[in-house]
Amino acid sequence: MQGELLFAFQAAIVVICAKFAGRFFERKLGQPSVIGEVAAGLVIGPFALGGLSIPAGTVHLPLLGGIRFPGLGPLFPLTPSGAFDPGLLQALTIVGAVVLMFDAGLETNLKKFLAYAPAGLAAGLGGAVLSFVLGAASVVWAGRADSLTDPVALVLGAVATATSVGLTVRVLSDARKLNSPEGSTILSAAVIDDVIGLVFLSLVFAMGSSFGTSPSMLREVAIVVGKAVVVFCGLLLTGILLKKRISRLLLKLGSLEAAGAAALATALLGAGVAEASGLALIVGAYVIGLSLSETDMVHVLHNALAPIREMLVPVVFCVTGMMADLGGVGSMLGFGLAYTLLISAGKIIGCGLPSLAFGFNLRGAVRIGVGMLPRQEVGLIAASLALSRGLIGPGDMAVVILMVLITAVATPPAIARLFRTGSGQRRALAVQGEEQERVMIPFPQEAMADFFVEGTVSLFVSAGYFAFRMPVQGKAWDLRKDDTAITLSTQGRYLVVTADKAGMNKAIVFMTEHLSQMKTMFSQLDSSDEESIRRIMYGLESGGGPEQQEDW
Repeated sequence: MQGELLFAFQAAIVVICAKFAGRFFERKLGQPSVIGEVAAGLVIGPFALGGLSIPAGTVHLPLLGGIRFPGLGPLFPLTPSGAFDPGLLQALTIVGAVVLMFDAGLETNLKKFLAYAPAGLAAGLGGAVLSFVLGAASVVWAGRADSLTDPVALVLGAVATATSVGLTVRVLSDARKLNSPEGSTILSAAVIDDVIGLVFLSLVFAMGSSFGTSPSMLREVAIVVGKAVVVFCGLLLTGILLKKRISRLLLKLGSLEAAGAAALATALLGAGVAEASGLALIVGAYVIGLSLSETDMVHVLHNALAPIREMLVPVVFCVTGMMADLGGVGSMLGFGLAYTLLISAGKIIGCGLPSLAFGFNLRGAVRIGVGMLPRQEVGLIAASLALSRGLIGPGDMAVVILMVLITAVATPPAIARLFRTGSGQRRALAVQGEEQERVMIPFPQEAMADFFVEGTVSLFVSAGYFAFRMPVQGKAWDLRKDDTAITLSTQGRYLVVTADKAGMNKAIVFMTEHLSQMKTMFSQLDSSDEESIRRIMYGLESGGGPEQQEDW
């Protein structure tokens, strides 16, 4: 099959199967949709149905006669080495991963992210180090390596460190827990984890090439760490300093869809810079989204990206499932399960224990540890590089695939269950700028409160605020302009205003103005006007003609 034709069929099958499987698991089975997307990849992948050849055949149609179709090869063919190469599908997964993490950055509270960065640093360090030690030690205990410095032990230890937080982000975002204290800590830890993973992998490949210590090794590692820190901080600082200018520039495009496309291009640029510096591209995309999370366009960009997000994000996890060869796991099943169990314990304990020192209780610590479990594209890429360099064998690659598959399937339901009830903190962390005032204003009737909110929102919009209707029960609006964020909502007959002190003062001004307008409007509606309106309304209802409309 020709490359372009093959890609068209592949993309269609992947998108359709991922969406339908995700919806089925979410609506019928009550499980996160990402599990269905991974399962769809297993079924349609090259090691299952996608590896079957499509035979030639003839279809007989009335009047047209027989139409013969040539035989087609496998829809998802394997390479000569027996591996699956996504080919052009890889481009879709890259864009999908960028969209996912950019959108996650938009949803993250920047102040809360920075406030929980110390907890994330401790969790990231603890989880990475303990996972590396347990991963390498499991290889030695299983008799597959003589010592912890054996290349196989080093590679499987390094693979255990790298968390692929995209899956966790997806589940937390769907559950609206991305901005929870645990969610903020997980995101901070994932960035630290990525840097640590780079250091471990650099050490492994440096030692694997010469197998031993090199005088320049420490210098190379220092360069890797330095580049990662400089690029991360540089991207974040640049985005924060330029966020207002970027927002105004996007507005000049004159179209919300165009603004969304331009914002995605900015995220891709950030992803490219991160990838070029040695960081994972999803880190760059997340940092760009995080820096724009404080702008007044955050909800506009989130909505503008919705069609792309709905199409491409499921592709990322479906293709992940397609890369798993369950048939190659057979002889390595016992070791693979033991390896997966040990490094999972390393993440839960290594990330959870340090979190206890930052105000989290046992429930919160477990949430953070479980959220750091998934290893997907980072682990697979690292293992593939090691396999191509002869540092590990095909059996070791099968173990990595099994670990990736188990953590991908087990993590979403575990996270969903852990976040259902209860607080994860012993004491709440004070976040600068998060002090919010809350005022409840009673109205005689619920309908009047709703009417007043709608009118007040219109005044905010006319003053240049972005208004976003929040997807919650009742009416709730998020109003943003520059650094001001105000929430107007109704609870029965009460109008609820939530904002910081400056935002509350602005809300009072707009509500007072709207109240004055309403008073003026109703005072002008005297009894004669009311009678005229009633007469015209009843006249129109009974088929009144233009003469009644002239009275109006």
